[in-house]
Amino acid sequence: MATKFQYSNLILSITEAIDLISPIVANHHKLVAYISYNLAKQLGLSTEEQIELEIAGSLHDIGGLTRLERFDSTRFEYKDSNLHTEKGYLLLRSVKPLSNVAKMIRYHHQNWFNGKCVGIDNQLIPLGSHILNLADRVSALISNEDENILNLVEEVIRKVKKYEGSVFHPKIVEAFIEVAKKDSFWLEMRYLEAPSFINKINNHHFDSVNDKNFEEFIILISRIIDFKSRFTAAHSATVATCAESIAKYLGFNKDELKMIRYAGYIHDLGKLAIPTEILEKPSSLSKEEFALMRSHTFHTNRVLSKVVGFDTIRIWGALHHEKLNGKGYPFGLKDKDIPLGSRIMAVADIFTATREKRSYRERMSKEKTLNVLVSMANAYEIDEKVVDIVINNFDEIDKAREKAYRNAILEYEKFTQEFETSKNSMLNFDSILNFD
Repeated sequence: MATKFQYSNLILSITEAIDLISPIVANHHKLVAYISYNLAKQLGLSTEEQIELEIAGSLHDIGGLTRLERFDSTRFEYKDSNLHTEKGYLLLRSVKPLSNVAKMIRYHHQNWFNGKCVGIDNQLIPLGSHILNLADRVSALISNEDENILNLVEEVIRKVKKYEGSVFHPKIVEAFIEVAKKDSFWLEMRYLEAPSFINKINNHHFDSVNDKNFEEFIILISRIIDFKSRFTAAHSATVATCAESIAKYLGFNKDELKMIRYAGYIHDLGKLAIPTEILEKPSSLSKEEFALMRSHTFHTNRVLSKVVGFDTIRIWGALHHEKLNGKGYPFGLKDKDIPLGSRIMAVADIFTATREKRSYRERMSKEKTLNVLVSMANAYEIDEKVVDIVINNFDEIDKAREKAYRNAILEYEKFTQEFETSKNSMLNFDSILNFD
């Protein structure tokens, strides 16, 4: 499969997915990306550096996986006690084209300390981190959309200058003061569209995505989804594996198998919009909670619809709760309107969910899992032919699922262990903002 997707499309889809966590601060990433880009331009950084900073601004809070973390990080007087910056760094560093961005994000809440700031093991903190720091705090000061933004300018400048040298890099403060002289700089913040790098990426480092890097992005997306809770830490990986296993028995070719695996990784992207307390609720959901839960497939489809060339993967993943009898969600599709890839995904999702332990129940036995699938096939909710594949190959599919589960849990535990180690190291030096 010749996978050619723009990094810009993928990054913007990730940004929108993160914003699902807390719609209250949904514009924060765009603001930080916009301010960072303008500061980089004013400082005379290269086009590539400007683009990297705008990408970093678009992803800077990727480590804030809960609503509380997302909301707290938008306060000016903020202490990163949960170290979402380190989580973001650990998530992004494995994606090769984003390695520099990951380093910037890691230290974007690091004080300047009159030039005495250092990272872990006396690492040099990138200039981009200091740019993000100032852009992030300015964004926190102008979040009130009901007020004329030009009325806020003097107070924002006063506050930034107050912390020049102690918190903010003097050179960046100087650049900010220059940029802040233009009314257009401020007024544009009320009418932000997608960050401008989407129209400017022509450098070969940010041009298109080959298969290897594309899979890195897909796995990154799945980790953002699954790492919200230990109960879901392996779900996307196991659904992807089960869907691929079923598709093999149905004669999918090599490229189609790759796409069905990718669709499995992203099928629950919209669950970022669902509060963790609902995902981990140890009892049945209320009517209102289930109504909110049903929205996740709509969000998966909406966010990914902006990625050019992604249609098949998006549709196969996002329609996994549609039912052949038309009683599914979010679109109420029926019969031939539901493609085979989505039918496979529906069965893989049910199979995996029943074989996983959840906060509200133990995992189901083979017999109970098959009873659930057969019952739903008899009710014309899921595809009988796909269910027959599972019935006839249950042990092989479940073995593949169990292997994927173990590998995903190992990755989750490695991530949490690395985070705890890094957290202890970062807390050994004064890296937390201290505002008077």
